Amino acid sequence: VDVVDRSISDPAVRQALHCKIGSLLQEQHGLPGERSYEVFHHLARGGRLRSAVKNGLNAARRLARSFSIEKAILVLDELLGVLDVSEDQLTHLQVLREKTSYCVWLREYERAQECIQQLLSEGGPELDPPLRVELQIGESEIYRLAGEPHRALKIQSKCY
Repeated sequence: VDVVDRSISDPAVRQALHCKIGSLLQEQHGLPGERSYEVFHHLARGGRLRSAVKNGLNAARRLARSFSIEKAILVLDELLGVLDVSEDQLTHLQVLREKTSYCVWLREYERAQECIQQLLSEGGPELDPPLRVELQIGESEIYRLAGEPHRALKIQSKCY
């Protein structure tokens, strides 16, 4: 891939090539497929973000199931980098929720807390009230797991 990027100087041609490669890989391997990350990579660089998102989420889930949770988080970070929050807020929030759960599995509580805070702030006032409460309860649970029960109780008190 890096060879292609370095050897083709025209961005439009490079984007079209990534799109074509991603489409062909997706046709050959389907969704979900073992090569979801490759499909995600090419479709994202080819500008087909809708298809790229599905493949990126699938790649992260496949990695997490195979106990490569760190790699799954890296894929989700890459996916967050290509998503435009203003265009697809629900997908962005879904990716952040998955990243939060993977961080908790790894006991990276500070990182999980950052994800929850980002979820709550990006959701804004239009965030569905039951989802907001669910996220706040999740945040309190993260604080409890991190050994900060007093903060957990404080957050829980705001939920009710």
